[in-house]
This record gives sequence, structure tokens and C-alpha cells, in this order.
Amino acid sequence: MSKAAAFTKYLKEDTIVTQLGYIMIDLFNIHKSKLRRDLFRLYFNHPEKEYYIRELARILERPPAYVRRELMILQKSGLFTSEMKGNQKYFKLNDQYPLYKEIKSIISKTLGIEKSLRNIIEDTANIEMAFVFGSFAKGEEDMLSDIDMMIIGNPDEDEFIEKVSKLETEISREINYHIYSQNDFEGRIREEEPFINNVIKSDKIFLKGAEDDLQRIAC
Repeated sequence: MSKAAAFTKYLKEDTIVTQLGYIMIDLFNIHKSKLRRDLFRLYFNHPEKEYYIRELARILERPPAYVRRELMILQKSGLFTSEMKGNQKYFKLNDQYPLYKEIKSIISKTLGIEKSLRNIIEDTANIEMAFVFGSFAKGEEDMLSDIDMMIIGNPDEDEFIEKVSKLETEISREINYHIYSQNDFEGRIREEEPFINNVIKSDKIFLKGAEDDLQRIAC
């Protein structure tokens, strides 16, 4: 199966993604253009940042003319806006765009931070459950927000730290993780530890396992 076909299959099978969100992503043709995928990944990983064309060309290692052409198309669609500052035109995401939140969710799951975290979890042995909580899970993060992650299991911490540190460098974001064995986690629930109780009640994005699995542990 080609990467484009696999990408489309993933979107269609993901029950969280709304049909309208899928249609909008399909219209942007990001599965057909690597440069457009790279632009979406960069911008949605840092949704409040703005970049000028030569800056993007340097980051993405692509010719400025190609980057300019893609941005002109995306600006015309309404998903991106631009503003002149001095002699540079800066481009940023338009968070007022219809279905912006749905598109952001899809990009996160398929190209962005959530996908990268999921890859780390899948590639690390002895993790029973993993999820993101805090502002990122609520969709309220900004460019200064950390990413909070809960790990239940007994992974090799040195190996895990190495992978997380590499991702932190790639996305220029700090990742705060908490690792508990299942017995330790269950014990903290029984002791009604405030931090654990608050995490259980909070919004979550599961990277491995599901809410039902967590509630079974918590009961």
C-alpha cells in the first residue's frame, strides 16, 4: 500500500475524525505533497508561530520559490493568513478558519506531535498504557506550553528518555512525563493522591490503551 493510500485509510478508519474534517483535509491534498505535509506539520506543531518564506525554506530545506507557491495556495484557501512586518511577509495559521479545530486534531494524529508520541510509545517495550493530559489534551496549548504525558508500565527509562529528548529537540517543546508501574499507579489511586485523581478526571489523549482501561484500574 502506498503512503498516500495508507494515510487516507487511516483517516477514514479513525472514528474520532469527523466526516467534514476528513473532506477538508482531502481538499488540501496533503497526502500528495511532501512540502505541504511538512508545512502543516511545522505550523500545527507550533500553531501560534509565524514564519517568513526564507525562514521556512531554511527550516524545511526547500527552495524559497516552492515554499512561496505553497503558501500562496494555502493563504488563498483561508487556512493561512499573512502580515507584512518591515520588508518580510509573515505567514501563520488562521485559527478562525471553519473546522480549524478538526483539522488541527487530524494533523496532530497523523503528522504532528501526537503521531510522534504514539510512535515512541509503540517503539518502547513494557508500556501498558500511555496518554497525554493537561493543556495539550484540552486543545488549549500555546507556543510556551509543555506537553504532559502519563506512562503506566516498566519501560527502560534510559531508552525512553533518549527518544523523548530527541523529539523535544525536533519540535522545540518540553515534554514532561510521569512513569509509574501499574502496581504503583493503582496504589496511588487507592491512597487518593490528589495529582493522580486530577489526572484521571482530566481530558486525555490516549497513545496506548483507552479511557475504559483506565477507569477499570481506577475503580
